[in-house]
Amino acid sequence: MKLNTSSNHFLIKKSEINDLFKIMKICFFLLFVFTFQMMATNSNAQNAIIELDANSVTVDKLIREIEKQTDYLVVYSNREVNTSRTVSLKKKSDKVSEYLNQTFQGTDIGYEFENNYIVLSRKAQETSSILTGLVQNAQQQGKTVKGVVTDTKGEPIIGATIVLKGDATRGTVTDIDGNYIIPNLPEDAVLEISYVGMQTQNILTEGKTTINITLTEDVGLLEEVVVVGYGTQKKVNLTGAISTVNFEKEAMSRPATSVASALAGMSAGLQIRTTSSNPGSESNSILIRGVGTLNSTSPLVIVDGIQSSLDYVNANDIATISVLKDAASSAIYGNRAANGVILITTKRGDQGKVNVNYSTKFSFNSPMNRLEFVNDYADYMEYMNESLENLGQASNFQQSTIDTWRAAKKNPNALAESGYPNYVAYANTDWQEYMYKNQASQEHNVSLRGSTGKSNFMTSINYLDNPGLIENTAANRYSMRSNLDIQATDWLKVGNQTYGYVTNKEPGNFSTAVEYMYLSTPGQYPRYDGVYGYPAATEESATANNSLYVVNGGAGFNRTSRIKTAFYAQIDFLKDFSFMSLVNYGRYWYDAQSKSEIPQRTRVNFATGVLSSPATLPENLSTSFSANGQWDYTIQETLNWNHLFANRHDVSAVLGYEEMYSYSYDQAASKKGLIDASIWAPSTATEMTSISGSASDYSSRSYFSRVNYALDSKYL
Repeated sequence: MKLNTSSNHFLIKKSEINDLFKIMKICFFLLFVFTFQMMATNSNAQNAIIELDANSVTVDKLIREIEKQTDYLVVYSNREVNTSRTVSLKKKSDKVSEYLNQTFQGTDIGYEFENNYIVLSRKAQETSSILTGLVQNAQQQGKTVKGVVTDTKGEPIIGATIVLKGDATRGTVTDIDGNYIIPNLPEDAVLEISYVGMQTQNILTEGKTTINITLTEDVGLLEEVVVVGYGTQKKVNLTGAISTVNFEKEAMSRPATSVASALAGMSAGLQIRTTSSNPGSESNSILIRGVGTLNSTSPLVIVDGIQSSLDYVNANDIATISVLKDAASSAIYGNRAANGVILITTKRGDQGKVNVNYSTKFSFNSPMNRLEFVNDYADYMEYMNESLENLGQASNFQQSTIDTWRAAKKNPNALAESGYPNYVAYANTDWQEYMYKNQASQEHNVSLRGSTGKSNFMTSINYLDNPGLIENTAANRYSMRSNLDIQATDWLKVGNQTYGYVTNKEPGNFSTAVEYMYLSTPGQYPRYDGVYGYPAATEESATANNSLYVVNGGAGFNRTSRIKTAFYAQIDFLKDFSFMSLVNYGRYWYDAQSKSEIPQRTRVNFATGVLSSPATLPENLSTSFSANGQWDYTIQETLNWNHLFANRHDVSAVLGYEEMYSYSYDQAASKKGLIDASIWAPSTATEMTSISGSASDYSSRSYFSRVNYALDSKYL
């Protein structure tokens, strides 16, 4: 029997060998192309062609176009390469290398192509080597550090923050078991570990990959108290959104004339915008976390436990400010706190020796963001004619008038036919330049703080002078504050807090003057030798505004006075209880008297010398006075209880009553026909023109309470 064996499955057919050779050829070809492409990288970068909009460009523009039209990043140092320099290139479309040659020809700057980078430097090769090393180091993965964060009792801390010092974006928080892990760290990295109520630690990781951390309590932070509604709480036990500002420290570098302007930017979510800079009547828009109601959006302001206003407080008297931002923290004040609450605590007397402190601030004020107007009256007339023609109407100003103004401008100091200089007779007034004046305001503050035996006291006197940016709008303010605390016995503490101020303001209408300034024309001179200007061009409207004439439209005074005083008594009993009773009384006065016209206030057409608006006769002058006032009282009774159970359970409660009453009135009268222009008394006028008066009051009674619980100062 013949045995046939087959070994076809061990042999390769000729057709299969041909296919294998084809595959090998393709692989070698692709490998050659890939290698050639890698070798040609630098030459492709140099030969890449970009297009420019113009032949003259800055170095910065050229770099941006290279990065935009190619895949290469240009690396350079601003200290070595002047990117603002303008260069002239031969073509609008050329190779990158050719543009670089033309740009840096004759300078000490060279360039080098390195992978996907174009390096510009004085020593291109050296910089390229450094860059290559940096890129390689950045591409290498750093080490990973892990560990556990615990407290002094060995309990894991949940939610502790671990970040790379100097780069808060690289970090993590501990899990439920206190574990953390941070990858890709430099060998010499420093980790910053922090947690609320604990002391922050900085740990060097060099030579370490596992680091266990024990955080200790920050005793000072745990005991720090924050002013809240009708009391204080430990900062670590706060449950609402409350931010605090050490105003005494933060406001030192801010030469502001009001508390609101000084407070701007000190607390997150507190938005303050100045709405008026009228001296003596400054106002601000204050929002806490945006608009919260449909009507008034202003937050409730409480100063030393009494409802008040930021405008009534001298910034030098403030110690701390608490901002209650959410409903949980401000709910105890009811609907008055719909827009948040700002709690201000003023300075009290210090234990120890008596300290006398004097501080002063000088600030220079100038207008900002002024608008650009047409101040050349000839140009103004041409523009007005053009606008009328565009409406299909006849021109208003004659060409001869325009030519007269242009001729006078060429020789401004020559005398016109009226006898006034050309720059006065044929004015080209820049009203903003004339009306606004750079001024220096000043503030002086003297305070006395200290203690004598069982009494602590603080007294301060403040003077503020603001001359205003526009004449006849100046204001000054005198204010005082006194805080007295007496520890009569171990269980009884009594005290008084009083403040008051007087503000005097010139009668010039700042707001009206500014409005008229923007509605005026440059064709009249404001004032010359005590005489006010009148529109000089015959075609100009006789009602064209002279803003300086408006702001000096009357004489008189405006005086505002306010005083508030509060007496309190605090009784501590049964170890954990305290009862406080406070009575506050406030009084407010506003008095103003004015005369409608100043007799010497005349207006002249300086181009013709004609008296266009003579002085007002006494029989046509009027005098007026107005007064309004307010008195109010507040009664507060609060009972506080606080106890720590088993050294872990911190429970506190507040129960209170508050009663408020306010009465306000206003009255005004105006009479015409003065016997003598220098006498303003209403009884010397002959004709009653108006009289008015009103009165109103409101009252409220409130009951409130609050309960707080904290477990180990962690769980609230």
